[in-house]
Amino acid sequence: KLRLTEIRFEGNEAMETDELVAAMKTKPWRFYSYATQYLDKSGTYSEPVFMQDLRGVEQMYTDAGYLQVELSEPRVEVVEGGLVVSVSVKEGPRFSVGKIVVKGDSNADIEALQEMLLLKEGAVFNRSFLTADVDGLTRHYTDRGYYFASVSPKTDMHQDRQLVDVEFDVQRGPLYFVKEIGVSG
Repeated sequence: KLRLTEIRFEGNEAMETDELVAAMKTKPWRFYSYATQYLDKSGTYSEPVFMQDLRGVEQMYTDAGYLQVELSEPRVEVVEGGLVVSVSVKEGPRFSVGKIVVKGDSNADIEALQEMLLLKEGAVFNRSFLTADVDGLTRHYTDRGYYFASVSPKTDMHQDRQLVDVEFDVQRGPLYFVKEIGVSG
């Protein structure tokens, strides 16, 4: 059985290979792997696990503003001593946040809502922050009695300026009140 001896990323400039490999579940074989191989599966190459790892690497890039990152399919080579897996990376440009607009609720304090957001105008665009902001705005409305509130994000990417404008469309829905709370026991 051949062991995975190395994971290579080619074309990555914004992030170090060690940083990318450290975030992966797939680990190359090291001298101490005799002791840890049953815990961390180091030295074992499993394509489904590695493909999940690549989705995680892609998320690291999109959270750092590289929204057009492209990762190649892994190339597995048999070399003396084991397996080497190589992945080509095309990072693309780094995007920042342009304008942020919250619309759909004419009664809301828009500035207060924008203060709640993790995304900030001029900051590096982070896709995980966008998801968290949708959840946060939805929770803001549901906590105030708009049980069926929904927030839809719309992004507009400006390739020439490397900016992403974000618009959150809020649909409050009907307001619900709690009439009675019964406690027994």
